[in-house]
Amino acid sequence: MPQTYRVPAELRLLFDDLGVSVENVLRRAGLPADLLRREVPEVTTSGFVRFWTALGDETEGRPVGLAIGRIGAHEVFSPPIVAVLASPNLATAARRIAQFKALIGPLTLRVEDTAAGLKLTKQGKGFKLPPVLSLMEASFWTHLARRVTRAPITPIRITLPERPPDTATVEDTLGCRIRTGPETSVTFSAADAQRPFLTADAEAWRFYKPVLERQLAEMEQSATLAERVHAVLVEMLPSGRGRVEDVADALALSPRSLQRHLRREGTTFQKTLAATREQLATHYLRVPEMETTEVAFLLGYDDPNSFFRAFRAWTGTTPERARLALEAA
Repeated sequence: MPQTYRVPAELRLLFDDLGVSVENVLRRAGLPADLLRREVPEVTTSGFVRFWTALGDETEGRPVGLAIGRIGAHEVFSPPIVAVLASPNLATAARRIAQFKALIGPLTLRVEDTAAGLKLTKQGKGFKLPPVLSLMEASFWTHLARRVTRAPITPIRITLPERPPDTATVEDTLGCRIRTGPETSVTFSAADAQRPFLTADAEAWRFYKPVLERQLAEMEQSATLAERVHAVLVEMLPSGRGRVEDVADALALSPRSLQRHLRREGTTFQKTLAATREQLATHYLRVPEMETTEVAFLLGYDDPNSFFRAFRAWTGTTPERARLALEAA
């Protein structure tokens, strides 16, 4: 069953800086248009892959992974990145982020001491990395190493599954020729891997380590099937999907097995669907410029009247009255 992953809301600002339309990317990915405005923007593994693939499609011909990796190394201050900055050197930083990579997405990072040097290999959990993510990884580690050592570090080898757009600019920026191969990896010399970080802070690491361990443990706890169905529905409904067959397929279950497991948890697919729609309806009605007919569409209703009837059954009132009450609250 799929885990859900948080999408950094700050990507909206980053995309704006890069001149990329968030709305276009989300539409291409088949994700909710308001995803990055939600209090907790989350996607399944499938949604994660579609998001980054759509970004590459939207920016075809531009090496945006290069810029995102650089910005991530310089301006993102999520707990995993702050913990990495506190490391004594690149080798330690890589092993720390490998331990907590799942907090960033459905990804793994393999760290190896090879004859050539420190090799970092990024992989997707059960999927091929979108090209944007591959380039972003090489860019992130290169810029991070330069930032925290104040040294002109360049990788000794970068391997990507395919050559990025404007390869010449990428190679000039990273200082290394791009090789193509089946994996996404970046290798640094042993000397650069041990070069001291100017941001090393053992006390900060002692503070953040238990925080990250707790977050990882909470994420890895088995969610109920109803919670997973809810997460899938949140993604699917705005694109007009949401049948039990659609959700079962996303969860790699048969519709019959899905219904059986939900009954064991004391609920049904229809109850979970209704609860998800009610929650989303309340969220959408808080947006003043969103018409109730649009809300109905985003909840997967072809006919607005069906939404009105369902909303009254859930709440005992109409969408417009509910909106007025939310505005007055």
